[in-house]
Amino acid sequence: MKNTFFKIGDLVEQKHLYDAHSSPYKTVGIVTKIRRLKANDVEATDCQAVQVLWAEYGKFWTTSPRLKKVASAEVNA
Repeated sequence: MKNTFFKIGDLVEQKHLYDAHSSPYKTVGIVTKIRRLKANDVEATDCQAVQVLWAEYGKFWTTSPRLKKVASAEVNA
């Protein structure tokens, strides 16, 4: 399964509301920082460490497989 990769400014929400890393206060957030994580196992895939500013929670680091994109950031050239 291929992971979704995010960019700064993307709006996100949690994929699974009932896992150990979820919170009812993490409703909608905006990606503020990104770090690429390389897979360290043959069966693993690359992903991102993503810092999200949650509207009702604050800043929190998580990984890209735990998030889904609500809207993409606008890029003005």
